[in-house]
Amino acid sequence: MYSLRTLGIALLVAFSLFPVHLAKSATPQSSPQGISKFDSCLDAASRGNAESQYRLGLMYQFGDGVLTDPDQAFNWYQASALQGNAEAQNKLGWMYQNGQGTSKDPVKAFNWFWAAAVQGNALAQLLLGSMYEDGEGVSKDLVQAFRWYHAAAVQGHLGAQFRIGVMYENGKGVSRDSVKAFNWYWASAVQGDLGAQKRLAVMYESGEGRSKNLFQSARWYRAAAARDPFSQIQLGEIYYTGKGVTKDPVEAAKWYRKAADIGIAKAQASLGVMYALGDGVVKDPVEGIKLLKKAIAQGYTPAELSLGAVYYFGWGVPKDQVEGLAWYNIAAANDSTHNAVRDSAELEIGNAATLAAQQRSKEILASLRSEQTGGVQPANPDNGATSTGSGVEITTDGLILTAAHVVSGATQVDVVTSSGKKSAQIVQVDAANDVALLKCDGHFQPLSVSSSKAVELGQTVFTIGFPNVGLQGISPKLTKGEISSLKGYQDDPREWQISVPVQPGNSGGPLFDEEGNVIGVVQSKLNAVKMANATGDVPENVGYAIKSDYILPLLEPYSASLAPPQKTSGALVDLVPKVEQSVVLILVYGKQ
Repeated sequence: MYSLRTLGIALLVAFSLFPVHLAKSATPQSSPQGISKFDSCLDAASRGNAESQYRLGLMYQFGDGVLTDPDQAFNWYQASALQGNAEAQNKLGWMYQNGQGTSKDPVKAFNWFWAAAVQGNALAQLLLGSMYEDGEGVSKDLVQAFRWYHAAAVQGHLGAQFRIGVMYENGKGVSRDSVKAFNWYWASAVQGDLGAQKRLAVMYESGEGRSKNLFQSARWYRAAAARDPFSQIQLGEIYYTGKGVTKDPVEAAKWYRKAADIGIAKAQASLGVMYALGDGVVKDPVEGIKLLKKAIAQGYTPAELSLGAVYYFGWGVPKDQVEGLAWYNIAAANDSTHNAVRDSAELEIGNAATLAAQQRSKEILASLRSEQTGGVQPANPDNGATSTGSGVEITTDGLILTAAHVVSGATQVDVVTSSGKKSAQIVQVDAANDVALLKCDGHFQPLSVSSSKAVELGQTVFTIGFPNVGLQGISPKLTKGEISSLKGYQDDPREWQISVPVQPGNSGGPLFDEEGNVIGVVQSKLNAVKMANATGDVPENVGYAIKSDYILPLLEPYSASLAPPQKTSGALVDLVPKVEQSVVLILVYGKQ
């Protein structure tokens, strides 16, 4: 560690040429108490008091007693930071990192975080560790990331304790040790960290790092469930099955309902079955079918299977095996793991009924397609849509990210969201990097576009999109693979080569990491015909995606509205329902 004297000299040399434009006047808010506090702080800050300069920066940043002014906040933080105030140094690092009150500069952000971290500021130590982990402003170094996370963790910072747990659990920057991971998760969880509470629940459930204990697993899911829909669903399943607790369908329905009410498809499907059976709730097959269809509209295929069972076995409705098999057909078409249920039903009801069910499946699909697109059949010459693509919602007010070539030359663009079809405008295009931004009206569920610096060769990634909608239908399709190369076509550094299967219609769709963050946009796949002619061989699963670091500059004007990165992990089957509702089908008209 550097001495504070050495650090102070280095900082003065490094930053003494930076202009500091301190406020000579301001527009205080009307509250007399606020004016008094501001004037007192301004007087002390103007006379060089470092703590008052820091507090004045806070007042300008958050509008406390004065109108919000990020530029003035930056200036006062800088004045205080140059005098060695660690909290101001940390704030200055944050402003450089996020481009608040100044231009984004990850290197300067790193330097200021370092200055605060060596003085023992726990938050700066956490942020410094994050920059080392992501390779932001400094070369990626997981050992250094662990070192700084640990420095903050031993001071009791719950976020750092969680990150230390993650690193021990995954063997990043330190030898893998599930027991130590458990202990750090515990330290963070008892302070209320949501991610740590969820990991404790999973580890108790699996017996990783601690003896298996389903009662304790339920306890930690319950602690997390107040804020987390995933944990609400898990708690619903625990009470429904009696895993670690006394079986209680009423309590199960309560937790399922919490997640269902905010649109989580898995919870809607589970609660729908309970209403159909009258299990834990007053029997109401109409409500049950309504919930199942809500889940189906989000592309949740187990709900298709459950709705088939409702009709096939007559759960609260007249028994209709043809209708039931029709839904089994749809479920099996979307997920081959449902084939056995469909095949068994076909054997039971015979050929004539099977043929009738197949026809009924076509009618149901046509009806669903019409409902989800407002009566428009995508990519059908009858409705004028000339091509389709995929995109992802990235702000709550309707900003959508896609590939530029998807909408190039369009005279009209519509998007099909989880809430229906909407008209969209092209607001920005970066043709060089093949990225475009669309805008439509409404309230949306955005996903985070995160830095791609930390992505590694061989890392698992996945995409959700709408390939070949004319043949495969308009329900979202998931494909999964790995980062095959850190460079794209002909070693283009802006792209990755991915083994994720890519089909026409996937273009513009999000490329996700295992935490559900958008780290790229799917662009293309290697042309099989051209490669076969050139090499005599047909390539398999060779696709390309633009890295998010070449997308983020386009998003800078909207940075205040962007969703923060997700730092939680879990099973893909639980993650998919959360992210797929933010992926949209793009309908393009009049394209030349």
